Formats: sequence, structure tokens, C-alpha cells
Amino acid sequence: MITETETAFLAVIRAFLTEEKASPAEIQGLTEKQWNHLFVLAAQHSLLSAVYDVVGKTPEFAELPDELRRQVKTQAMQSILQQVSRTALFLSDEKELEHLGVQPLVMKGIVCRSLYPKPDLRPSGDEDLLISAKDFATVDACFMRKGFVRDKETAMPNGAKDGDTPEEMGYIHPKTGVFYEIHTRLFSTESSAYGYLNRAFSDVFAHPSRVEVQGQSIFTLEETHHLFYLLCHSFKHFLHGGVGIRQICDMVQMIHVYGRKIDWEMFWQLCEEYHMMCFCINLLDIGERYLGFSYEASGAVRATKKLRPDSEALLIDILDAGSFGKSSAGRIHSANITLYAAETGADLKEGTYLQFTGPAYESPQEVAMARTLGADAVGMSTACEAVAANHMGMRIVGISCISNLACGISPQPLSHKEVQEAADAVAPVFQKLVTQMIKEIGITCR
Repeated sequence: MITETETAFLAVIRAFLTEEKASPAEIQGLTEKQWNHLFVLAAQHSLLSAVYDVVGKTPEFAELPDELRRQVKTQAMQSILQQVSRTALFLSDEKELEHLGVQPLVMKGIVCRSLYPKPDLRPSGDEDLLISAKDFATVDACFMRKGFVRDKETAMPNGAKDGDTPEEMGYIHPKTGVFYEIHTRLFSTESSAYGYLNRAFSDVFAHPSRVEVQGQSIFTLEETHHLFYLLCHSFKHFLHGGVGIRQICDMVQMIHVYGRKIDWEMFWQLCEEYHMMCFCINLLDIGERYLGFSYEASGAVRATKKLRPDSEALLIDILDAGSFGKSSAGRIHSANITLYAAETGADLKEGTYLQFTGPAYESPQEVAMARTLGADAVGMSTACEAVAANHMGMRIVGISCISNLACGISPQPLSHKEVQEAADAVAPVFQKLVTQMIKEIGITCR
């Protein structure tokens, strides 16, 4: 269950998105400690400017210590000024690319900011541009000529040769701090966890949309695909450590502005095809419950597939994650381990494990009981170790080799030889998983 402070934080964000005239009732009665936590949450989710815009003139804020009020105001104003400057620089650079004959599709960033009542109060750390692979050399030369520095090694698929076009390249300007990510693919083709999502965007250059930002026309993804991209991008970051509340705000604002232009039948078909239905329904449920989102008012159409939202645990995780799930090294480490497990190519499944005391095979009656309790697998270890580790504050991942069908499921009698053969067969994959996990622990702890 979310805390009183978190409820107040969400109410403030709702007031910002919906331009409520009165201050949220949820901030009344907050203690100084709770206000501090609220501002920390706002900073972690890159929404401090929006929070200050709502609460800065309230009586409750005026009663806070002078130093706290100065800190919040200063950080909010600095963020706004930086964003105003970066927006102007980006529009200039985008226009230069257009003069060079390059038509990038601008995603998230400035396009999402333009959906907000006060755009520069929704900061963006970077701008993402999708370009055709044939234009990469032109874009790269343009940015290098303007004094940008390549931020990281090229993102190249395995087997690529020197001179091949990268899937992603970051550029940062050392003087202005402006940061661009140039994509020739929206998602890494090397990722078995989300590389397949590129298929949904294979023809986006054929039907782009235009948006006006400060009198300048820029190209972006068509509305249906842009909303789906925001969903997929959130899913990617959810896997990498967590998705922040701002990403839900972006989706809510996209629907608020373009709800009647979005092809909802196509959108829900994409969600179904790419296994995003449950994730999307629960994200939008959070929007409905806490952020002022309304299907009816925005012209959105609910999914015909009837799934009962159960978003409370997801919301708790989102609030803990901060912007892009980077609130703690532990979250990032845990996500890296899980993603690596998915990337091995092994047929990995998630499920509920039930430990029996052993040392013996379970009886058919015990297996039937386990099934009734919701278990997918049974064994004689793991659960008690997980409880002890959790008690010590450790973040853990459990891996089980399913060696045989439980007693009473298979018509064949249980055999220890069968169990041993299954364990021997999976040993190389298990060794690879554990070895990489140890490497990830070392990288995270450096």
C-alpha cells in the first residue's frame, strides 16, 4: 500500500497535469519530514519543477523552513532554465539536419513536452531521433562539426564489420550539455527480451506525423505508433530496473491530446501481438486512479479483452524506481541479472516455487495440494534460503532446473537416474548464468 506522502505526491502531479485551480487536499497536514520525502520523490522522478509549480504558492509550502523552500525553488528554476535553453538548441540543430536533407523522426523528449500544459516543466535529459541508416554518416558529420563528442561505443549487432552503421549513438556537447541519442533501430536487435519490438515500427517512415513546437514543424511517429512506442520504451526500462511515474504521465498526456486520432483497434492489436496488454492496462489504471486520466474524456477506447487491473504492486515499484529505475544500484544490478538470464537463449520460465522438507519425492497427494495452492514447481530447497537472504536485506534471484514431472502427473514411475540426466544436461547453461551473475555483481559494486 502506498504511503500518505506518495499519495500526496501523485495528487500534486495530477493537479499539474489537469491544471487544477485549487491546491490538492492531500498536501494538507503533511509534516516537514513528509514534505522532504515528497520533494525527494519529485527529484527522483524528474518532476520537481512540476511539483513546485503546484505547491510553491500554497500556504502549506509557505510554512516550511526558509532553507528548504529556497532549495526547492532554486532547483526547480535551474531545471526550467536548462530545459528552455536545451529546447532552443535542439530546434536549431533539428533545422540544420533538415537543411542537410535529413528527416529524423523525433521521439519522446520535445514531442512529449509539447503535450504538457507547461512544457519546460517536464525536463528531458536527452532528445531521441530515429533516422534512416543511409543518413547516419551525414548526421554524424554534422554533430562532430558542431563540437559534439560521441558519448559511447557504437551499439553494433554481433557480426557487424567496421564501417557498418550503429543501431544507436550518443552525442554530448561539452559546453552546453545537450545530449542526443541517434537511433537507426528503436531497440537493440541483440536483446532477446525486447529486440523483437522493432518489427512493430518497421514502416514508420512511410507515415510520419508533424507537430508544431514553438512555431517549428518537426516530424515524429504517427500517433498510434508513438503511443505504442512510449509503452514499449516503458517496458524496456521496466526490465532494466524500473519505469518512473513520468513515463505514465507521458502516455496519459499523449492520449489526452490525441485520444480521438489514435487508432485504438490497431493499438490494442499491437498490445496483444507484442504481449503488452496486461502491462498497458495496469499503467493506464494507475493513470485513472491517481493522475486524472479518463478514457471517456480523452476519447480513448478500452481494450475489448477483459483483464481486471491489479496495479497496486506495480505502482509501488514505480514509485520506488525513480526516473528510469535508477534510484539505487541494487535495482539496476537485480535487473541486469534477470535480463542476462533472459539473454542466454535458454527456455527460461517464471513461476511459483513451493519447498517441501524432503529428502524424498513428494507424494501424489502433496503434489495435488501444491497445485491447489498455486505452485508451478516443487522441490526441497531454495525457499528457506530466500527467506533468510531477504531478512538480511539482500536482493536475490532464484534459478531452478525442472528435472522431472512430479509424482502423479507422469504415468512413468519416478527415477533418480532421470533427475540426474536432466541436471547434467542443464549444467552448462546454469554455469554460464552463474558466472555472468558474479561478473555483474562485481561491475555493480565497483
